[in-house]
Amino acid sequence: MQLPSFGLVEKEGIEVILRKCREIKNQITFSDAISNGQQLSFIKSQNKEGLEEILVILITKLVNSQHTTQKMTDDQIIDCAEDIIKDFWYFKFEEVVLVLESIRRAKSFNRLDESVIYEGFTTYEKNNRNNAIEMAKIKEQQIRHEQINFEIQLIKEKYESVKSGESKMLIDQISDAKKQREEDERQANNAYILEKAEYLKKMQLKK
Repeated sequence: MQLPSFGLVEKEGIEVILRKCREIKNQITFSDAISNGQQLSFIKSQNKEGLEEILVILITKLVNSQHTTQKMTDDQIIDCAEDIIKDFWYFKFEEVVLVLESIRRAKSFNRLDESVIYEGFTTYEKNNRNNAIEMAKIKEQQIRHEQINFEIQLIKEKYESVKSGESKMLIDQISDAKKQREEDERQANNAYILEKAEYLKKMQLKK
C-alpha cells in the first residue's frame, strides 16, 4: 500500500491521509513499508508543510493516547516532527507511522516527550530496520522470481501454441498432399483406362 503523493495533500485532504495512516498501521509490515513506501526526503521536496502537519497530528494523537502526568506542548510536538524529518530523512513515511504505533503500544514509560519518541526511532533503526530491509529484499526477490516464472510459463505456452499451430499446418499440408496424390492417381487411372480402350478399339479396327 502506498500513500498518495504528498504533493497532493491539500487535494486529498488531511482526513484522507490520516485514514490511510490507519490502514498502514493495520495492514502492512515494516518490510512492506521499506519496499513500497515513500521516503521522507522525497515527500519533503513535494510538500514540506503538508508532511510536517501530518506528523504533528500523528505525534499529537500519540501523546493524547498516553496517560502521562506531563504532556508535550504544541511547540515540543512541532520540534519533534521537524527533527524526525531532519534526522530520519531516509526513513519511509510508512515506517514512521509504524514506529509511532509501536511506541504507542509499548506503554512502558511514565513520560512521553521527544527523547522517548526519538529513542523509539533509534531503537527501531538499531535493532529492527536491517532485518526489515533484508526481509524487503527477500520479498522483492520472491516477487521477481515469480515474475520470471510467470514469463517463462507464458513463453512455454506461446511455444506450445506455435508448435501446435505448426503441427496442425503440417498435418493439413500432408492431408492436402495426400488428396492431391489420390486425385492425380485417379486422373492417371482414368487416362490409362481411356488410353487402353482407345488402343483396343484400334486393334479391333485392324482386324
